[in-house]
Amino acid sequence: MKNIQAKLQTFAGAMMVPIILLVLVGFFVGIGSAFTNYILSEGTILYKLFSMITNLG
Repeated sequence: MKNIQAKLQTFAGAMMVPIILLVLVGFFVGIGSAFTNYILSEGTILYKLFSMITNLG
């Protein structure tokens, strides 16, 4: 029984990494798309940076 529990805990720990990555990518895409609307003009460096962050997702 303890062997199964140890394997399940290892599996659950491994599944936390993709979930954390999805949250971080969603956060970056949200920030990037929020700042590439009408707030920044298209020629600026910040616009290019936020566009790149948005395109990562």
